[in-house]
Amino acid sequence: MDVGLIRRRIQDIRTSAGGTAGRDAARAELDAELGAELAQQLTQLTTELGHLRSSVTAAATSSSRQADSLISWTKWYVVATFLLVAITVAQLVFRR
Repeated sequence: MDVGLIRRRIQDIRTSAGGTAGRDAARAELDAELGAELAQQLTQLTTELGHLRSSVTAAATSSSRQADSLISWTKWYVVATFLLVAITVAQLVFRR
């Protein structure tokens, strides 16, 4: 519903009733505006949380791939170092 229309109707109630009814109408107007604002903010928060979830999932996947790659390269580095040490020792032993 249009916010301007809500305000006009509440103003009409306030003007015709007077007294405590005017305060009640003002309170109802404030509640309606705050309720609409709260609903909008909750919708925005839900949307942002959805984006955050997607971003966290992508970051976790990327981090996992990077860790797997680091482990793989470290294993190859250990194998290459072992082979280099073995060749060096073999050269020293069989140099005669």
